[in-house]
Amino acid sequence: MKKLVVFLLLGGLVFGACKKGDNDPFISLKTRKARLSGEWKVTFMERTLNDTLFMFDGTTETKSFGGTTLGTYTVDYKMEFTKQGKYTVNRNVTYPENYFQDGTPALTFKNFEEGIWNFTGGAGDTRNKSQLLLQPEREEQQLDGLSNIRITVHTNPIHGRTINLDMLKDKSMRWKYDTETNSPTSIDKDVLTMEFEKI
Repeated sequence: MKKLVVFLLLGGLVFGACKKGDNDPFISLKTRKARLSGEWKVTFMERTLNDTLFMFDGTTETKSFGGTTLGTYTVDYKMEFTKQGKYTVNRNVTYPENYFQDGTPALTFKNFEEGIWNFTGGAGDTRNKSQLLLQPEREEQQLDGLSNIRITVHTNPIHGRTINLDMLKDKSMRWKYDTETNSPTSIDKDVLTMEFEKI
């Protein structure tokens, strides 16, 4: 009986230590790297860039400014993470006919990004491995139907995005991001919440 109690206590400490995000599962048989690895589809996004709001329901994104809707378009948004520390982003945005002006056809913009990912955190009140650092190595943008591709390559990337992993389960994930950028003429505020489902 004593061995069982000791095993349960030790198991609780080990499994509890895997809970890094505020809404992570209390017990998981997979490491955070194993849970993150795989292909994900974005199912929800709410992003505020100063006074501009982007709302995404997994299929349709709506852009509004000061409470006024500016446009609605279709988005296919997927990401993939490997255990070797690589990631890719595929975000295809399709604007309907007459979106930009009368007479324009439906247009699809394809956006691709690949780079390096790593867990961060552990400073101050931030738990270790509770944040995700994305450092892009290559970015591509293409208008569907045209051969022109805009490519940006980052050699030895030193810049990246740090995301708070609010929740990381085996089949679902939630990101949160809140930052302010100061310049001599303005203060830019970017607030983001994203939810994913594993494919």
